[in-house]
Amino acid sequence: AANVIDFNNQQAVEAMVPDGHLCSGGDSRKAGMDILSTDWKRDTLAAGETFTYRFRATAPHNPSFWKFYISKPSYDAASSPLSWSDLEPLADVGNVPVQDGYYYMDLQMPSDRPDGSLATIFTRWQRDDAAGEGFYMCSDVVITGGSSPSPSPSPSPSPSSTTTTTTPATTTSTTTTTTSSFEGGECTGDPCANTSFCRSKWGFCGSSSDYCNAESIWTPACTFPSTTTTTPVPTTSTTTSSTTSEVDTTTTTTTTTTSPVTSTTAITTTTTTSDVEGECVGEPCADPSFCRSKWGFCGASSAYCNAESTWTPACASSPSPSSTTSTTTTTTSTTAVSGGGGQCVGEPCADSSFCRSKWGFCGASSAYCNAESIWTPSCGTSPASSEGSLRRRLLRGGSVLEK
Repeated sequence: AANVIDFNNQQAVEAMVPDGHLCSGGDSRKAGMDILSTDWKRDTLAAGETFTYRFRATAPHNPSFWKFYISKPSYDAASSPLSWSDLEPLADVGNVPVQDGYYYMDLQMPSDRPDGSLATIFTRWQRDDAAGEGFYMCSDVVITGGSSPSPSPSPSPSPSSTTTTTTPATTTSTTTTTTSSFEGGECTGDPCANTSFCRSKWGFCGSSSDYCNAESIWTPACTFPSTTTTTPVPTTSTTTSSTTSEVDTTTTTTTTTTSPVTSTTAITTTTTTSDVEGECVGEPCADPSFCRSKWGFCGASSAYCNAESTWTPACASSPSPSSTTSTTTTTTSTTAVSGGGGQCVGEPCADSSFCRSKWGFCGASSAYCNAESIWTPSCGTSPASSEGSLRRRLLRGGSVLEK
């Protein structure tokens, strides 16, 4: 990760993450990610293929945006460190909601790459926050099914003084009747955005046999009502998408991040009536239609809206706390040192001038530095406990990032 306050300025980004250090995100401690080698794990993607990019989000960072690049055909990962000039844009994606613990994005490979060519996909995940924290990573792939180089034209024959006899060519016209090469599957899943794709049993879309087989839960044939199935055909939802936590057969880059939070929590029990069980003990979400999970993050899926939610949309209309609530305060740490507002019960920030909010994140604005902060600059640099220590492990190609 790298912090670029002026993160919408590409020159500022490139200054913080310089040429030759893209895969390590400009962090010298992760310089191994920039090593030149032919042994990086490569996954296979077809030229022109639309594939699902799945990104593990143990600690979601929203709002944020994504920028994807792919190395130019001339780039060789075994002989040259990756530079910004080696890249061309692949896709730009805006703020993506977390679904069942993952970010999902559909990306399309270039269709003009030769069969068997190698490439590196470079990902930039940029938080929209005061610190400008961004995450950078590389994934190596081999591209199949692309166009082959055109053969050089044969030279025209030289004129001859001899007599030339021309034999008329015989043209054979062949008409081939084709039928669908795929049969089977059930119409139990959501249709794919591309109507020519199938949805695999894992919930991802594509056109290869990995997606179109007897276990598919949606195929192009499902577009038309079936008279032999008793399973109702679902319609495409504009607010949710069908996902699973299984591993996709296509190449996906997965990043795991966690942000431990040690704080003093006031637990308020409120009696409310709601479609979603849970208690109104957390902060409301910025989006009033979202729920806050027991871990403190907001979203609309069942991962957020459940019996353990600390805030739901119904909490906005709950009875006045003065008549229906009882409060119990539980302290999760025995160390409470005055720190100029807040308590010194969390872990120091990497930047000693930052505060850590009650949610466990660092920054310099009032969203981080306030009476509920769990660490401030006046707390010093010694952690209150070892439970808040951070660790990050990145396996390039295996695409795992833990924080």
